Amino acid sequence: MSKYWAVFKITVRNWLEYTWDNTIVLSRTIIYFLALYYLWTTVFAKQQNLFGYSLATMLTYVFVSFAIRNFVLSTRVDQISDSIAHGEFFSFLLRPISIIGYWLSLDLAYKIFDLALAIVALGVIYLILRPTLVFNITPFSATAFLAILILCSLIYFFLMLSVALTAFWSQTTWGFQFALSLLIEFASGLFFPIDVLPTTLAAILKYTPFPYMIWLPANILTGRIDQAQIIQGLGTSVVWTLMLGVFVWALWRKGIRNYSAEGG
Repeated sequence: MSKYWAVFKITVRNWLEYTWDNTIVLSRTIIYFLALYYLWTTVFAKQQNLFGYSLATMLTYVFVSFAIRNFVLSTRVDQISDSIAHGEFFSFLLRPISIIGYWLSLDLAYKIFDLALAIVALGVIYLILRPTLVFNITPFSATAFLAILILCSLIYFFLMLSVALTAFWSQTTWGFQFALSLLIEFASGLFFPIDVLPTTLAAILKYTPFPYMIWLPANILTGRIDQAQIIQGLGTSVVWTLMLGVFVWALWRKGIRNYSAEGG
């Protein structure tokens, strides 16, 4: 465990050195949020209720979803494909550390600081705009929220890792990673809640892992789903986490054999 803690601390120090990168991340969060904020305030200017949301509940959803995004959808596993393509990956195999444990530790450090940036940005925006926000948090929902946050972070980690590991067979994975990132941001409910979509499409999406990354945890905090739906969402997230974990492990084992064979 001390090895992974060391990775975490080194990552924190490295993160603090990249002031410009952090500024870009902060600016992007603010621009994305303000675009959605003014979109929804314009839409609700002519009506008080839409898709079962009021302006207050929709803005609360937007605030919460962007904070969640900076934690859940933050990862550095794309660097794995670069290290494989450039022949640097072999050095990881020589270290007395689990590769997946290493990248999980790395991801956790970035997730915490990306979340901190989002909280600062959203806090400043809140103090300036003073929107009405509506939360409905109970001890059960708070516990469920933390549990789903861990599960959906693992789901995202395994999804992006599975794409990164295709670098064992393909020289270029950036296009796949970019396409998957866009799909996840749309289908997870980042830009709008998935229940504003047509009923059939929303129902189909709930059979995928995507809504459990943003839509579910955001609605847990806003109180728009009941206890039975929360439990069902937790169960589904556990199943997706286990299935993707097994898939990544199988892909990893096959990729390592292929990598070793090519390396002689």
